[in-house]
Amino acid sequence: MNITQGISCYPFPESYAEVPTVFIRRRDLYMTSAFREFIEVLKVHLPEAVFSEELSSAGGRPVDA
Repeated sequence: MNITQGISCYPFPESYAEVPTVFIRRRDLYMTSAFREFIEVLKVHLPEAVFSEELSSAGGRPVDA
């Protein structure tokens, strides 16, 4: 596809409407303010999500919210 063809959208089956996603980052790399804000938005809108701080304080096990 090139720029003159535009963007095409296709419907997904309902079974693919939600998929688990894992974000992995290296702690020794700089975290941009945009990515930091993205993580904060996820924490607000996805309260059931498990974040690395929660895992490290629970000895590497997911914590119940």
